[in-house]
Amino acid sequence: MKFIWLLALLLISGKAFAWPDWVLQPAQNEQQLVGVGIGQTRVEAKELAMAEIVTQLSVRVETEQSQLLAKSGDQSRQEFRQQTRLSSLPFELFGVQEINSAQQEQQVAVMLAVDKSAMAITLADQVEALLDSYSQMSGDPVKGFVAAVKQMGLIPLGRNYLAAMRGLGYPNEAQELRHKALSEEILAAKSRVSVEVIGSKQHQQIYSYLATGFTASANAETRLWLRPELKWRTAKQAGRVVARADLQLSYQYPQSPFTVVHRQSLSADGVAFSQAQAKEQALNAIIEQLKQPPSEWNTGSDTL
Repeated sequence: MKFIWLLALLLISGKAFAWPDWVLQPAQNEQQLVGVGIGQTRVEAKELAMAEIVTQLSVRVETEQSQLLAKSGDQSRQEFRQQTRLSSLPFELFGVQEINSAQQEQQVAVMLAVDKSAMAITLADQVEALLDSYSQMSGDPVKGFVAAVKQMGLIPLGRNYLAAMRGLGYPNEAQELRHKALSEEILAAKSRVSVEVIGSKQHQQIYSYLATGFTASANAETRLWLRPELKWRTAKQAGRVVARADLQLSYQYPQSPFTVVHRQSLSADGVAFSQAQAKEQALNAIIEQLKQPPSEWNTGSDTL
């Protein structure tokens, strides 16, 4: 009799502290992206729920992005193949709402949701603003090349937004066609100039990324040199070494007087107990910047 009473008590207790169905089996719907998180605090639970939504949408963006790349032609696939893998969303989530919560002993469960149509409308507005910011390529090969370098980031950024809209179930064919046309124009302007990376190959990784981004071509109308120059500044602070790497990129004509037509600068800091380690950190940060499209390095300056 005592055993039966204890068993009944355990069953009642287990039922009393069981999570509701929406926690264990959250229902998805066509209107919303839903994520559930369980944490020690409400803040932690919300972060985990948000991470679940981001994961869902990231997978959709990555899938749709690959399809958009396939429509863009071989040149776009070659230029931006590194942009197709996503570890997080390429934009900030907005319009997130808490629609449910529960608490069990020392844990909190939270359900968050994002309205798909509202997010798609906002993304469409951002795409329109992005496309409107585009400036037409110059007929002059070098000026057109410089303009293309400044706007290379429009291609993957616009494609990310458009892929997200498709992933949400709200594709915009008109914007996709306009983005494709502008992307082709930017890439065509870039290909009119052959860029050769010159100078010291002391930092092989820097040289390699630059050489990959600016392929020399015998069929281009004009040639430019790209000269990287890396300078260091170091200081001691609170028992550690602070190293700053300043990388200046100069695009210049290959004939005397070797006129520079465009400059870009990248900077990064490293902090460590030794100068070698601090410099290595700073150099790795510079290389991470070089993995982005040239327009993301900095605004640059023209000398034409």
